[in-house]
Amino acid sequence: MSEFDDGPAFRKVVDHLGQGIAMFSKDRELVLSNALFQSLLGLPDQLSKIGTPLGDIINFLAERGDFGAGETAELAQDRLDEIESEGSSLVERPTHEGTYLEVRTEHLPDKNLVISYADITARVEVERELAKVNQSLEARVQDRTQALTLLNTELERARTKADAANIGKTRF
Repeated sequence: MSEFDDGPAFRKVVDHLGQGIAMFSKDRELVLSNALFQSLLGLPDQLSKIGTPLGDIINFLAERGDFGAGETAELAQDRLDEIESEGSSLVERPTHEGTYLEVRTEHLPDKNLVISYADITARVEVERELAKVNQSLEARVQDRTQALTLLNTELERARTKADAANIGKTRF
């Protein structure tokens, strides 16, 4: 049992959190992870082993296109700089497979690093659908407003004609 593992109970908790969890030492080597970490990131077995440098994992993700188009080394370094520069961060990003991950990064007081990954694809899809529905509703409201404005204009004209006709009748 290492300083990063408190036994079977702790392992059960880590494995059943519903998020991919990885902890890296102050030297940025993997010291603890769960199966969902490997699964959500689509990592090969060799990159999920204890002792794997964080840089190797980030390079793999960059080469695969998880950080977008561009120079792989630059994308990987940008992501590593992002991880190291912030005390904690929350990022939402697409994966190479089209799913979306919420990535939380936490620097611990002892200089270790914890990164958690949650699949938020369903939430992102719902948000997109809601945005489409909102756009559709806004367009319908504009159409209805224009129709009502036109109808009000026509009613005002008809009222003006009726008033004029009534004035003409009262003269006789």
